[in-house]
Amino acid sequence: MLCAAGHTAKGLAVTDDPASDAEFANLLRSDSWDGVMIGSVLTDGDHRHWCERLLNLVREAAPQAKFVFPNSPDDILPSIKRVLG
Repeated sequence: MLCAAGHTAKGLAVTDDPASDAEFANLLRSDSWDGVMIGSVLTDGDHRHWCERLLNLVREAAPQAKFVFPNSPDDILPSIKRVLG
């Protein structure tokens, strides 16, 4: 969906453990990212501690990246447009 809309994107499924954190940080350091999208599963409810940890990894590894927080799959492209233009 993102590539079809003209965006360059890389997806990564993360888990709540140090190995996944390291993989995420390595991906962030591998390129210059305009934005990082974190889904509502992590930003709502019981996963806030995990979300905070990921946000801090982004801040450290890709400080230029803006955060994108879609509310649902249908909100992904509108969220990108809202945040990144």
